[in-house]
Amino acid sequence: MPMPANQVSYQMREADYSDSPQEDTWVGALIAALDGQLRPLQLLLTPGAWEGLFHASLDKLLGRLEVIIGRKPFTQLGRRWQGGVT
Repeated sequence: MPMPANQVSYQMREADYSDSPQEDTWVGALIAALDGQLRPLQLLLTPGAWEGLFHASLDKLLGRLEVIIGRKPFTQLGRRWQGGVT
């Protein structure tokens, strides 16, 4: 059962922080998915070219993600509902 909004604290206690995951799982999943998509090219490229391609692709992907997130309206409590499907 969720806590009532007037009882929610935005300050994490030390115990809460230590219980939370130390790594964002979606970031790891994003990098693994990109690696999976580019893996067939690894055999065709030198190690330096592979690393450059991977980092350039990751940079481009994160740039697009920034643009998409920047277009979404947010409030201090998260994304603002605008009606319809979000």
